[in-house]
Amino acid sequence: MKFFRLAYYDVRNFLFGEWKKLLIIFSGFFVICLTFSLKEASILSGENSVGTFGDYWLYIFGGFPKVTVDSALKIKNMKMLAMWLVVHLYLFYTTLYYPFNDLTGYGQNVLTRSRGRRSWWLSKCLWNALTVLMFFCIGAAVVFLFCVVTKKPISLEISQGMYTHVFLLDEELASGGLIDFDNPAVISHPSHITGALIGMPLLTSVAISELQMFLSLWLRPMLSFGVTVIVLGISAYCVSPFLIGNYAMPIRCDALMPNGVSPLTGTVILTSLIAFCVIAGDIAFKRYDILNKEN
Repeated sequence: MKFFRLAYYDVRNFLFGEWKKLLIIFSGFFVICLTFSLKEASILSGENSVGTFGDYWLYIFGGFPKVTVDSALKIKNMKMLAMWLVVHLYLFYTTLYYPFNDLTGYGQNVLTRSRGRRSWWLSKCLWNALTVLMFFCIGAAVVFLFCVVTKKPISLEISQGMYTHVFLLDEELASGGLIDFDNPAVISHPSHITGALIGMPLLTSVAISELQMFLSLWLRPMLSFGVTVIVLGISAYCVSPFLIGNYAMPIRCDALMPNGVSPLTGTVILTSLIAFCVIAGDIAFKRYDILNKEN
């Protein structure tokens, strides 16, 4: 019962205490949807010129192909890179301080009275995962409402123009035989690719957020956030199954991009990382000096 009371307290306290952050998340997703809708016709020219729910979702969470620099030393797809980083870094910033603030505030009183360290840690792990899930649910809700109001198809099909004009993957997709360029239209992906589009960014974000909280047991929150920035930055420039930021970019799925990352491999790595952070954090927190945390 102690665990569930703490988990309920965490969710309620975050919803009412951090509502401004939730409002920023909602507004941010709306601005991204509005931005995409303004250039939708040019991106999808030659098709129906109407984006689907899947197009908007991929635009927000798709990521970008491997970062390359052209002859003029300009980074290709810089706007997509910047948007992907801002969306994810704001998510990880949102989950950054609450556990630390709770540990130095009311949560410290709860711990010293109840001695329920395991319940406290596990409740924060659950809160972390639920906050990430809430972030993606808000994104899905905003995209859904935007599509309903603007009369876009509520479908996970992806328009060809998203790959060829936004992510510039025409050559890669052609070599993989995933797009019939003689029949440009929306693409109905197999279920495992659809799963990568929806599930992998969510699972990756949970893993990174749990890792960030785990590191905060030894580092100041801003330093653990710095580690997150480094992981995402290196992942942006290097396509590797060992750089977990790659799994937050569905466009780098091996079914869409040659030498991409495997969602199955990513699922194993990410779930293992989450389990490690939860278990190792529980063990470490039992020996943690909470009274000196503020110092």
